[in-house]
Amino acid sequence: MRSFERAGSYALLGLGAFAVVTLVCFGLGFKSTPTAFLYLIIVVLLSRTAGFIPAALVSGLAIVSLNYVFISSDSLYSVSVLELGAFLITALVTTRLVSRSTRTARLLEERARLLDLAHDAVFVRDMDGRIAYWSRGAEELYGWTAGEALGRVAQELLHTEFPAPFTDVSAELMRAGSWQGELVHTTRDGRRAVVAARCAVERDDAGEPVAFLLTTNDITERKRAEEALRKSEEKWRAVFEHNPTMYFMVDPAGTIASVNPFGAEQLGYTVEELVGRPVLDVFLDADRDAARRRLAACVEHPGQVLRWELRKVRKDGTIICVRETGKAMLVADGGLSVLVVCEDITQQKRAEDELRASEARFRTLVDHASDAFFLCDAPGNMIDVNRQACESYGYTREELVRMNVFDFSPDEDADRKFILENFPPTETRVFTFETWHRRKDGTLFPVEVRARRFVEGGHRRIIGLLRDITTRKQAEQALREAQAALTHATRVTTLGEVTASFAHELNQPLAAIVNNANACLALLANAQEDVGEVREALADIVTDGGRASAIIERVRALAKRSTPEHVALRLGDVVNDVLALAAAEAAARRVTIDASVPADLPAVLGDRVQLQQVLLNLVVNAMDAMAAVDERGRSLRIRGRLDADNGRRAVTISVADCGVGLEPDRMNRLFDAFYTTKPHGMGLGLAISRSIIEAHGGRLWAQRNDDAGATFSFSLPASAAA
Repeated sequence: MRSFERAGSYALLGLGAFAVVTLVCFGLGFKSTPTAFLYLIIVVLLSRTAGFIPAALVSGLAIVSLNYVFISSDSLYSVSVLELGAFLITALVTTRLVSRSTRTARLLEERARLLDLAHDAVFVRDMDGRIAYWSRGAEELYGWTAGEALGRVAQELLHTEFPAPFTDVSAELMRAGSWQGELVHTTRDGRRAVVAARCAVERDDAGEPVAFLLTTNDITERKRAEEALRKSEEKWRAVFEHNPTMYFMVDPAGTIASVNPFGAEQLGYTVEELVGRPVLDVFLDADRDAARRRLAACVEHPGQVLRWELRKVRKDGTIICVRETGKAMLVADGGLSVLVVCEDITQQKRAEDELRASEARFRTLVDHASDAFFLCDAPGNMIDVNRQACESYGYTREELVRMNVFDFSPDEDADRKFILENFPPTETRVFTFETWHRRKDGTLFPVEVRARRFVEGGHRRIIGLLRDITTRKQAEQALREAQAALTHATRVTTLGEVTASFAHELNQPLAAIVNNANACLALLANAQEDVGEVREALADIVTDGGRASAIIERVRALAKRSTPEHVALRLGDVVNDVLALAAAEAAARRVTIDASVPADLPAVLGDRVQLQQVLLNLVVNAMDAMAAVDERGRSLRIRGRLDADNGRRAVTISVADCGVGLEPDRMNRLFDAFYTTKPHGMGLGLAISRSIIEAHGGRLWAQRNDDAGATFSFSLPASAAA
């Protein structure tokens, strides 16, 4: 309706122009020819704007006006008719041509407008390759405006890259009339754009090609996405095919749709042998129902991850244990498929079985151990115990795991202090000590504790081994008593060797006592009143009685069986005691004893009787060694000196003889028990002497003299307290 109104408006405008031209030409006295030319211009303009009908109407009016107004009556009739006919034909032809051209131009404009509205890039290039049309989409895609692109050679502007040689593409285009594919164009900013191109050939009425129409669409991002998808698919396919884990794709019916090469190889098959087979075929018969239920559960719950452990059978018949993870998911065709990830856990299961067996064996060993085991946390709260702990303490396992190790201590505060001082929280070494514990019934018993700290799962733990040492303590007490008895017997044996000397020595003061007593009786019988002589005789009796008593007391001390005690004493006093005991024996054997012990030597801590026993044994052995030596050469030397032993002060006593000496091959056996060089010896004297000296913290040794004989020495640490 709007176009009709516009055509009417143009028609009225044309009629107005016709009237104006008629009046002007008539007023100016124009002839028919110039007036007809002006009328023809109006007709052409009207045909472009209003169309053919208004132009034809004006053409008719123009003929009437030319005939009646501008052609003179004196003109020939044939001339006027010819002139009017030529005008009419010219007007009609011109109107027709202009109308058609106008419609064509409008159609092209409409098409161009539609192409500009399209998102695709559209451009036309002529046979020389120059751009004849450039759409708005082309401007947006490539960056050049239509003014910049028109007339430019397309190849030079866009740097087009073809998927095949350009001659092949051109030949295909000319043969088929169209071509489509992917091209690479370079935009104004230098970006390489991948485009989907469609090209068509424009031909004239004779069929000759006149231009090429190209439509392109930017697919760069799509290509990137496709490339990324392709790479992702390749990556995941590589993961699927080369991953050292078994992968199976199983359809809802239980048929193997896909399997990776590793999975097939693990079962001893090829991929082709497994694809299309029921997946239950690779399961152990006893586990097939369970496998069927697991796969059905996956299908019933798509997207849910399920896990299970079953047994599979390889192609060669061997059985493997597997841990599988299954998940049902949608596939490309819209159906379901179950992805099963399978892990061979045969070695792991075997290791777990062995670990359980090992733990059972270890638990059996621990429970049947003769010692109590406690596993505690850092504060000492018990976590686990063995059966022996229950039997030793009289509690059940449930009662013990609710207790603390200090609950057994008779004196908890003292035990805590001792452990904190000697076994601090940072200590990791094995800590051993002895203490007393209380049983459930209240009885006390001695225990040896061996404890060590370690870390388990990030937590500090203490493992303790507690051994009931009641029997050992009793054995140690019996051993001490036996050692004391043996030591006493050795002393008695040593005394037995000098008994005759003691008897001879005692005879002297006893004989003097008898003589002095007889003298007193004689004086009293004669009734002499010489009291002075009686007093002197009685004083001699007292002196000789004290002398005899001292001899008897020394022998009695050595023969008496008493508990050893360590007190501060001087080794010079011990030497003097031994000299008094051995004096008679030395005189009987014609042995000269030379003793030299400085009085300022520091005191030592020891048992006086035991040290007398050691020194007396060394002196008697020295006299025995000189039995075969000429009487004039029997000399025994006792020396004392201040010495150093391992960096600390010590007192050393040496007994040197000039006897037969020591043979080198027997030196290392001198202190062995039951080894002796005497014809009638027991071989216990030196062994017991060494044990006594070592119990005092010292050492006893022997060495050969340069000239003759041997020297036996013992060294004891000086007492700082004394």
